[in-house]
Formats: sequence, C-alpha cells, structure tokens
Amino acid sequence: MPSKTELKQQFAGLITKFQDKVVKGELAINDDESVTNVLFQELIGVHKTLTLTKCPNVTFESASSRLSTLIINNSGLTCIKGIKQMTDLLELNLENNMISDLSELQYLTELMILNLSHNQIKSLKGLEGLKDLETINLEDNQIESVEELKDLPVLDHLCLSKNQISSLKGLEGLESVTSLWLNENQISDLEPLKNLKSQLKDLSLFENQIESLLPLSDLENITTLDLASNNIRSLKGLEKLVNLTWLDLIQNHISDLKQLEALINIKTLKLIANEVENVEFLKNMKDLEELSLYNNKIANVDGLKDLTNLQKLDIECNYVQNFSQIQNHPNYNNYKLEKQK
Repeated sequence: MPSKTELKQQFAGLITKFQDKVVKGELAINDDESVTNVLFQELIGVHKTLTLTKCPNVTFESASSRLSTLIINNSGLTCIKGIKQMTDLLELNLENNMISDLSELQYLTELMILNLSHNQIKSLKGLEGLKDLETINLEDNQIESVEELKDLPVLDHLCLSKNQISSLKGLEGLESVTSLWLNENQISDLEPLKNLKSQLKDLSLFENQIESLLPLSDLENITTLDLASNNIRSLKGLEKLVNLTWLDLIQNHISDLKQLEALINIKTLKLIANEVENVEFLKNMKDLEELSLYNNKIANVDGLKDLTNLQKLDIECNYVQNFSQIQNHPNYNNYKLEKQK
C-alpha cells in the first residue's frame, strides 16, 4: 500500500493533470483508471461538485465529505455501500451503472435531485423518507412497484419510463408533480393519476396497455399528453382537457374524434396509424400547426379547410382524391399529400 507521502504526491499529480477542468470548486474526470478509491476520498474532500465518468475503481467505503453534487456515470458501480455518510449531498447522479440496492440512500435526507437511470434497480426501498426530492429519474430499470414514492411532498419531475410497472398505486399522493413520464411499462389502469389535477402539466404514457382515458378527465391543467402505442379506441375523458397544446395518439384504434372538438388550443396533433375517417371535429383547432394523419381511412379533407395556420400536414396513405379545400393554405406546397391508398 502506498505511504501517505506517496498518496499525497499521487493526489497532487492528479489535480495537476485535471487542473484545467477545475472551475469554481467543480472537477470533472473522464475515463481514468488512476482514480482509485483512496484518491476518490481525497477528491470528495476538496470539491463541492465532482463528476467522474468511466472511472471503474471507485467505491464509497469510508466516504465522508461536504460534496453537494456527485456524478458518477458509466463506471460499472454495483454497490453504493458507504454513501450514507455523504449527508450534504443535494444532487446525486449515478446513471448507467449496475446498482440494485438503494437502502443507504435513506440517510441522504437533503437530496433534491436523484438520477439512477439505466441501472438494475428492482426495489425503491430507501427512497421513502427523502422529503426534499424535487426531481427523480429512474428510467430503464426493473422496477415493478412505486409505492415507496407515495410521500414525497415537493416532487416536481418524475421519470419511470422503461420499467416493469403495471400498477400506479403510490403515485396518487404526488400532488406537486408537474411532469410525469411512464413510457414503456405495462400500465392499464390510470385511476391513481386522478388526484394529480392541480399541478400536472406534462404526462407521457406511450407504449403501455391503456384502453380507458376516463381517469384523465379532471387533469385540466395538462398541456402535453403522449398516449401513442396503446389500445385506445375511445377518447372519452379528453374532452375537458382544454389546455392541451400537444397530443400524441399515434398507433391506437381510434375512429371517432368527437371528444377533441373543444380542444381548440392544440398546436400539435399526431394520429398516425389509427382508423380515422372523419376530420370534421378538428375544424375549430385554428391554432393547429402540425397535424399527422398518415395511414388512416380519410377520404375528405373539408374539415381542414379553415386550419390556415398549419405548417406541417401529413395525410398520405389515406383515401383522399381531392385537396382543393386546402389549396389556399400558405404552406400547402409543403404538405405530404401524394401517396394515397
């Protein structure tokens, strides 16, 4: 084992090596095996923000510091034992590692931002008491239950995409959440989202098993909603979401657009690969700028004639033979119209 003098020399050499990357107490090191655990302890003792990428020899044994931000990405971390001593952390980013056990995080009660995306997490045990958390990213793990998140009073942004979640039980109390990403899970029941009506603005649920949208009917503050690649046939539940500006319904089984009639603030509407025949219910969407209707069963575009703000229109792979009703649109020459069934 190196002597204290040798360690100090190593540390000094490391700081000299990366001195151009030290700015206002921040140090970033990329792809360096010389960052052994001993040197890691030295580094966290002198910096407020430390970023390590592809540094495979780091562990948290005996870790203790005044670090406020710690980022260790792509470093093959499997264990965070010892991290419980880093109680001043406000932001922790351990993205792209192989972590599964979060139990020691329960001691990091000052945490506000947590990124554990792209790991091997199955259980969220350890997050229950982190009352100051504002942002959590748990994308691309193996999570099945989210009940541990039920008492996070100031949580604002939550990403749970690419997991194995089938039940949203536990999310019903997250009334401060404004952005919620639940893409690529196994969700069918949206009932727990009913209580999120006061703050929720961005909701993404693409590639799930959703059939009914009725639980969304009270989420009147939502501005962006992604429901692509589900099993939706009826849009009942969307008719009161009058603040929507962006709506994605790609690849469902939708034929009737009546529930969209009152959603006059929409700027982007995506209906690719559905069973739509009639676009008459879109006629009041005067602010519509982008409309995707590729691969439906539309034969008549009369309902689009007054949508002169359209910048992008894709209505290829339908049954339309006559586009005279929309030829006066300023961007008509940019529309995708030619390939019809």
